[in-house]
Amino acid sequence: MDYFPDLFDSEFLIDYIDCVDSLDDGLTLLANGTDELLDLAILDRLFRANASAKRGILCEECDLFSLPQNFVQKFFRFHTTDDVVQMSDLLQMPAEMQAVNGTKASGLEVLCIVLRRLAYPCRFSDLCALFPRTEPELCLLFNLGIHHIYDRFHHKLTDFDQPWLAVPELLRYCDAVGRKGAPLPNCWGFIDGTVRPICKPKYHQREVFNGHKRVHGLKFQSIVTPNGLVSNLYGPIEGRRHDSALLNASGAMDYMEQNFNANGAPLCLWGPSIPP
Repeated sequence: MDYFPDLFDSEFLIDYIDCVDSLDDGLTLLANGTDELLDLAILDRLFRANASAKRGILCEECDLFSLPQNFVQKFFRFHTTDDVVQMSDLLQMPAEMQAVNGTKASGLEVLCIVLRRLAYPCRFSDLCALFPRTEPELCLLFNLGIHHIYDRFHHKLTDFDQPWLAVPELLRYCDAVGRKGAPLPNCWGFIDGTVRPICKPKYHQREVFNGHKRVHGLKFQSIVTPNGLVSNLYGPIEGRRHDSALLNASGAMDYMEQNFNANGAPLCLWGPSIPP
């Protein structure tokens, strides 16, 4: 908060956050607010004492359950704290996790750090008030959580052999697409490539520069089904490559030709036109 001494000492802001008498009141006010600077001020007032103690408020499940529901919805994108705990169980988060530098945290806290970080673009310094840890610790714990989830569940995004991609399910998707007026009765999903911008690298800039988007980036290919799931994800490859290169490299077409057929008729995807 030392970056904004004049703002945080202003009478208006002091009056605004002086109405916060308890942790619950403050978090409710924070979750309902829209001004980011006021959010930072409230967090600073609520968690300054916790920060000095070097203890995260989400290290124990009882602390998580004390959070207001609208706070959980805004910062973790789940309806209730029970949903967060259930997700922790489903993702097989360990009772205790340890980063490479020896920092220890509960699996639930690590998941909350991941959810908060991914809920909206933010810096690790923005998380320090909510999770009273240093920025390097938050970074290591976030990476620890991401690697844990990826190592155990990445096959659900890369392997077509999934229960929701069985032929009976694909036919249900085709019916759903057809009910929306699609001219193709056998279309079960939608495919496209996307460019994710990156910082301009020091070396090999041409390899990742995308002339269409005019940015340096990496390309991914995703297949989305009508149930809202990304059923398959391939990448990254160099940002300069065309979507057709993604399609060929992923092997998706070969797999679908061999396995995605109903009564001898092939099932298809809708996507942007790709030149032969």
